[in-house]
Amino acid sequence: MLPFTRARTRLGTPTSPRLRAIAALLATGLATGLAAGLVTLAATPAAAAVSTYTGPGFTVPDSGAANPSPVTVQVPAGLGVLRSLTLTLTSPAHRHPQDMDFHLRSPSGVQVQIECGQSRTTFHDGSTCNPLDPFYGTDPAGRWELYPIDTYGVADDPDTTYGGFTLTLVTAYLPVVTAGPADVTVEEGEPASFTATATAEPAVRIQWQVSTDGGSTFSDITGANQSTYTVAATSRTQHLNEYRAVFTDSVGTATSSAAVLRVQLAPEVTQEPADVVIGSGGNATFTAGAEGRPSPTVQWQVSHDDTATFADIAGATSPTLALDGRAFADSGARYRAVFTNDVASTPTRAALLTVQPTLPVVTTDISDQEVLAGTEVTFTAAATGDPAPTVQWWVSTDDGETFTEIDGATADSYTVTTTAADDGNQYRAAYVNVGGTVSTSVATLTVNVAPVITVAPTDHSAVVGSHATFTSHATGQPAPSVQWQVSTDGGLTFSDIAGATTSTLSVLAHDDANGDRFRAVHTNAGGQAITGTGTLTVLPVPVAPVAAAPTATEAAIAATGANSGVLALAALLTIVAGVAAAALGRRRTTA
Repeated sequence: MLPFTRARTRLGTPTSPRLRAIAALLATGLATGLAAGLVTLAATPAAAAVSTYTGPGFTVPDSGAANPSPVTVQVPAGLGVLRSLTLTLTSPAHRHPQDMDFHLRSPSGVQVQIECGQSRTTFHDGSTCNPLDPFYGTDPAGRWELYPIDTYGVADDPDTTYGGFTLTLVTAYLPVVTAGPADVTVEEGEPASFTATATAEPAVRIQWQVSTDGGSTFSDITGANQSTYTVAATSRTQHLNEYRAVFTDSVGTATSSAAVLRVQLAPEVTQEPADVVIGSGGNATFTAGAEGRPSPTVQWQVSHDDTATFADIAGATSPTLALDGRAFADSGARYRAVFTNDVASTPTRAALLTVQPTLPVVTTDISDQEVLAGTEVTFTAAATGDPAPTVQWWVSTDDGETFTEIDGATADSYTVTTTAADDGNQYRAAYVNVGGTVSTSVATLTVNVAPVITVAPTDHSAVVGSHATFTSHATGQPAPSVQWQVSTDGGLTFSDIAGATTSTLSVLAHDDANGDRFRAVHTNAGGQAITGTGTLTVLPVPVAPVAAAPTATEAAIAATGANSGVLALAALLTIVAGVAAAALGRRRTTA
């Protein structure tokens, strides 16, 4: 690839003879290269604002080719921003085809059709079939491409050879931002400063702008025309505002990047923890909230001395503090959350935890007791509660009408060494804490006293046919029952006498009962007492004297019924004597 010649001129001034000679010398050698396609022209600006780039001639074949090889020119960097351009063709030796078509493409890839079947050789804003402004406002540095096409396509129409072309660029320098503002983070109420710089020719004007919608739109800040803009005292409403500087000169503008203002806020409590009241063993929950920038962390603290001092609660670093199974001992504690960020620490109010006591609950109740006098009896009870209840035992000696505290009886168990006088006493235990008092059931103490013989049966004699009475008494608690027993074998064995359950025993004397032994068995819950024996001696019926035979006179009287009563009594005694004699005879026979 061969380079185009580069000519340097001043606007409105012919090129120097030396440069024209160099261009003429190179033109012949470059014509062949143009016909082959790509040719690069190196050039320097003719002036600060106008640069001209000239290329050698080239030939456009009469082919109507859709994709002809482009003719190019290389524009160096450092020209500024393109404001306008003019492309001039050196007229061919013969007539200019009426259907010639030219396309110009910029280094950035923008392409414009500048000739639309017209016989023109100069193209600028007023003489192109399409506007050239798509090229403007950018740096023209790079390769420009010119696409020539003969669209007429007549067979006998010769190829068209041009003597060259000239690309004239009018440029100017836009401001160049050399330093943009940096993000700023300050605490609320503090100043915030942003600085930006730029180079430009001629002198540049600065205008600071602000965006309050995340950079979507910006508006000018009145009076902010220095390289440094300072917000005197930041407020929370300016958080995330974006600031940028716009540099303007006669050519155009350049805008810096936008810097973000971050306004830090000390934590501000948005939710205070509320006081909590729970029952003993219950769960308590405290919740707090705060806002701040940056977002604050939280640490819960507890005070057990009415806020005189606070201590951190390990692991309590979330907005909600959950306390499980609080006991009455925790009542009165105060809890607060401390919110902290880079700016400050802010505590919430101290919320009070009230744990209500649990009324005592009897878990082991007492029951009635029955013992022998002189032995010990123990009543045992138990109860739960928070706080742990104390216990006091009480006794009633008037069947529950009134109860009296028992001195020193303040344990779960109470032991009594019984006497007969304790019988019927009633006992109960009262459990007490700050929640109240709960008593056990009432238990009755029954004290039994074993029977004691006070009257024992004695020996008795009775005539056959009459009754002998044995008597026995005994004391005891409760009153003992009695059962009479008889032994017919001299006291070796005894057997109960059916129905004989009173203190006296009446026995009919007969020959078989002679020598029988009788005793009383007294029984109650306390035990049994057996009397000694009383022996029954059965006496025979006295025998009446034998009377002499009656005289005739007595017989006569008897016959007439005289003294009939006396005679009847005598006859009865005779019968009784006979019966007794017969019974005695049977007994002896049995023996």
